[in-house]
Amino acid sequence: MALVARLKDRAGAVEQGRAQFLSIGVCDSIANLRLSAYLTMLRTRSPTLTIDFQSMGGDQALVAVEQGQVDAAFILGLRKTGTLCRTHFWGEHLEVAMATGHRLGLERTLPLRALLAADALLVAEPWAAIAEGWLCEVSGDQGCPTLRVLPTISGLLTAVGLDLGIALVPSGVAATFARVDVTTRQIAGRQPPVSVVMLSGPDPTHPAIAVLRGIAHEHIDCRVRPVTSEPDGPAETPDHSP
Repeated sequence: MALVARLKDRAGAVEQGRAQFLSIGVCDSIANLRLSAYLTMLRTRSPTLTIDFQSMGGDQALVAVEQGQVDAAFILGLRKTGTLCRTHFWGEHLEVAMATGHRLGLERTLPLRALLAADALLVAEPWAAIAEGWLCEVSGDQGCPTLRVLPTISGLLTAVGLDLGIALVPSGVAATFARVDVTTRQIAGRQPPVSVVMLSGPDPTHPAIAVLRGIAHEHIDCRVRPVTSEPDGPAETPDHSP
C-alpha cells in the first residue's frame, strides 16, 4: 500500500509538470541534521524536484537501490555493495551516552580504555553491526565489551536514562537528543570515523544524483547550538507573553 501511495505521488508530480522526482532511502542511524542540510542545498539547486523519503535498514537499502525501489540510499558504514556506486559524504564519530550524573560523565571526554573496560555496551539495532566492527578495530588485543542490542532508538534512550548501561551512538544521532536524563561524551583521542555514503546505481542518469555527488564535497555548517533558557523571574513579576 505504501508503494502504491508513492507511485500515486510520482504520477501526480509528472501530471503537474514536476517531472523531476527523486526517491531516497535513509537509514535510522544517519545524522538527520547534516543530511537535512545537504537536501536543502539540493532543493535550492533543483527547485522543481520532488523528494520521496523512505526509512530503511542498511541491508534493505542495498536491495532497494539494486531493484530500483529507490534512486539512492544513505547508509552508515562501508558494506559490500557489488556494482552499486558509492559516494562518501561525511565521517560520523561514535560517542558514549550515559545517564546524567554517571561517574564516567565527570570529564569532558571519555578515555578509550574506560570504554573498553565496560562489561557491556548498549547499542540500537540500526547501528549495531557498525558499532561491533568499530570496537574490534579500536580494541586490538584488549578484547571488546559485550554488546547488548536494543531494537529501537527510543528504547535505547530509555534504558540509558534509567542508568541500565552506557551506549555507543553516532554523533549525529547524539546531537538530536533532548533529554535531561541522558548525557553524551566524546571519546578521547583520534578515533576512526564511520563513513556515511550514498548508494546509487552503477550508471545513474538522474540529474539530482549528479547534483548530490557534486555537493558531497562542499563544506556545510550544521553545528547544533544549545538552546539556553533564562532563569525564572521573581514570582511578583507579571507574565506579559502572548
